[in-house]
Amino acid sequence: MRANDILSMVLVTKLLLNRDASSTPTNYLLSNPHSLIDDDKNDEIQALRVGDESDIQEERGQTLTFDSVLKHIPWTNAHEAARAAEAARVAEAARVAEAARVAEAARVARDAEAARVAAAARDAEAARVSEAARVAEGARVAEAAEIAEAVRVAKATKDADPLHFALAPEPD
Repeated sequence: MRANDILSMVLVTKLLLNRDASSTPTNYLLSNPHSLIDDDKNDEIQALRVGDESDIQEERGQTLTFDSVLKHIPWTNAHEAARAAEAARVAEAARVAEAARVAEAARVARDAEAARVAAAARDAEAARVSEAARVAEGARVAEAAEIAEAVRVAKATKDADPLHFALAPEPD
């Protein structure tokens, strides 16, 4: 239902219920401009401003007419639509900000996990190198021990059988 139809229905209802109404609706409206809407709504309409100008009247003292109410209806709808659009814009901005915050938190967590994995890999590599060095050192010590044992055995054999040792071929 259009706003003009609603306003017309209100006007007719007021005219039928008001016994003091004049014979024509126009005269009635001009003589009773506040009869269309209650005083609180009239104050709201008068307070509504777009671009620092009132939609219905320049100043509070001007009378409210049927034509001014009809002119006000599209502005009220536009005002409500603008408020709804602003609320939607604010909600969208909040949603985008929340998504950005979540994405940043995910990026920080991903970076922290990557740093943790890199540190674990670094520690594992250091442990592997340390173990390899320990094994190499053990092999070197074992080889030195074998050489020392061979020298000791050779020395003991030479001392025990000098003739046999003298006839034996020398190792290359």
